[in-house]
Amino acid sequence: SLFVSGFPRGTEPARLRQHFRAFGDVATVVMDKEKGAFAIVELREPAGRQRALDEPRHFLGGRRLRVRPREHRDFPREHPREPPGTPPLPPGLLQALGQEQDVSGGLGGGVPKLSGGGLGVLGCSGGFRGG
Repeated sequence: SLFVSGFPRGTEPARLRQHFRAFGDVATVVMDKEKGAFAIVELREPAGRQRALDEPRHFLGGRRLRVRPREHRDFPREHPREPPGTPPLPPGLLQALGQEQDVSGGLGGGVPKLSGGGLGVLGCSGGFRGG
């Protein structure tokens, strides 16, 4: 993949596709949707990618493009955050629930089971009424 920047604001993906077609078959062009400041251009063949990188100057719409290899970065994944004020789960609860065949079985019977294909609301005396 190629990281491409420097093109005029509002440039359509088709224009980038047309430019890079000179180096090989273009598989995809993904534009930065927020600012339109960069694009990722994927060429189908590694040789086409290399030809594009070997080209000393790229111009589009009267502006010089910056064309570099795309860096593949691994970002550390954080655990999903709970909303503020959410009490912590008891230790081992998620592991215990993961081993139960029926989630409500590990909760001491305090939660009604959902069965029968209808929708119900936990903790409510009435169920869902379709209309």
